[in-house]
Amino acid sequence: MKKEYFISFVQEAIFAEEYQGYIAGRIEVGKGDCPYAISECRIFTNKIEEFNEFLEEYDFKWVNTNTLKEIKEKSKYFNIFSNNSGK
Repeated sequence: MKKEYFISFVQEAIFAEEYQGYIAGRIEVGKGDCPYAISECRIFTNKIEEFNEFLEEYDFKWVNTNTLKEIKEKSKYFNIFSNNSGK
């Protein structure tokens, strides 16, 4: 299967004291020669070690459609505001 999507993790600053120790950001999904992200998944988690493993596996990688679906589904686990966050 053709690898047509580029995955990039972008971490964002957290200023609220009650969320110190959390990681916030997004996973941007690029496609082909398009200079902008075509989609993104939000991240907000305190599961630091697990998230870093996830990041290492996919950051700056080209993936196919099936892998992209897996990434989007797993990203819900790393968002405390998602119903699938594994709180």
